[in-house]
Amino acid sequence: MRAFAALIEALTTGAPAVPALGAYLRSASPVEAAHVLSWVSGQRPRPAVTLAALRQAACRAEGIPDWLFEASRAAAGSVAETIAHLLPDAPTPEEVAPQDLLGQCRGLEPDEILARLEVLPVTVRLAAIRLLTGTLRLTLPAPQIGQALAEISGGIAGAIVLKLETWRPEMGLAALIAAVAPEQIARPFATLRPFTGPAGPVADWAAFPRMDQPRLQVLRRTGPAQVWAEDGRLLTGTRPDLASVLQDLAIGTVIEAVEPQPGVLWALDLLEWRGQPVAALGFAQRRALLAEGCGGPIGLAPAVPATDWAALELIRRREGLWLRRQDAGPDCPWHDWAPHPRETDAVLVHAELGSGGRDIAGLTFAVRSGTALVPVARTIDGLSREDLDDLGTWIRRHATARFGPVREVPPRRLYRLGFEAVDPAPRRKAGLWLRAPRILAYLPDHSPDQVARLDSLTDPALDPRGQDR
Repeated sequence: MRAFAALIEALTTGAPAVPALGAYLRSASPVEAAHVLSWVSGQRPRPAVTLAALRQAACRAEGIPDWLFEASRAAAGSVAETIAHLLPDAPTPEEVAPQDLLGQCRGLEPDEILARLEVLPVTVRLAAIRLLTGTLRLTLPAPQIGQALAEISGGIAGAIVLKLETWRPEMGLAALIAAVAPEQIARPFATLRPFTGPAGPVADWAAFPRMDQPRLQVLRRTGPAQVWAEDGRLLTGTRPDLASVLQDLAIGTVIEAVEPQPGVLWALDLLEWRGQPVAALGFAQRRALLAEGCGGPIGLAPAVPATDWAALELIRRREGLWLRRQDAGPDCPWHDWAPHPRETDAVLVHAELGSGGRDIAGLTFAVRSGTALVPVARTIDGLSREDLDDLGTWIRRHATARFGPVREVPPRRLYRLGFEAVDPAPRRKAGLWLRAPRILAYLPDHSPDQVARLDSLTDPALDPRGQDR
């Protein structure tokens, strides 16, 4: 349980996930590792007790009135952390595997579960309480889990694919991993760097519409064709709509592409051609070969024609562009020329607290729609550590409602947000959502009544506060 608690502490305090998980897996038994991997991959264990029932049991056991517990919770940061420190220290702490503790506590009364927690070291009680009450909300992406497994097994990170959809911990770790032959592994993706500005003649560059979709690699060397996502996921087998794409791919071909719509690919670059490397060819030459080989559901990504940088600048301001030098090799970077940032004034309405109730995991901002406020963005980007600490104190003092880790706050604090674009979001109350929002400034001298109108986000004739220019 100590190693499990150390892992949870590392992952919730921002430590790199892959080394932390790898170190834990090296020390844990196969049975314990399988259960913990299931929990961090998103398979929530059935709780043994509710947090409210455990709180009531702790108050009864220690003779603590509700008002004193609540005051302690405000200082500790969360109910679970308050209970962990409220229990007396165990004279001889016991060691137990997390899955065994969960199994032992199922079916017990809250007072009996509290007795099981008392014999645990203080340093592991918080993780144990979260596990037993179902409040351990920590999910790692499958590629990071695969990288950790590859590190401890000596395998290639890209050659491990996790079958999380059908796997259960009782099946063992061997059933979780599906090995991939080396010839079916994707090449490293070329980096995507911010564009620092025009350099040289515009004819030396190729321009493309800025892609919102992640890049893919479609490869068919000797065996069946494979589709890899940029984040390391193997999509073959989980995307039947790509079957027609794969069957038309020539043997010995590897392309980099994006998927503008399901089942349709736009080829961006040629990485291998008929079994031969293309490193000696420039980007323009590889694109010419791509034009020969594309067809059917694989189309050539449309380039943006331009005679000068001024013309590209006009397009970039509206939509953004991807750029690449015409003589670039397949491993040379792409350049992201982001659209001109837009701004709006929005009011803070919700805050999500992180582990322990201290750190801020997310802030939700709203604009005015008629007489109501509707959320349009969620971010903490742009705030310093000091800003977050000060804001966290204000949130804990002024919260008007609680929904799990989320706190509702009075709409008094106005912020200026920068964002790239407005995306349609039919399921959201506002019908839209800001893309890549960032906090530019807190506006303490502005009245919350100056919050932007919703229509100002879609009508360029209105300024960030919804007033006519």
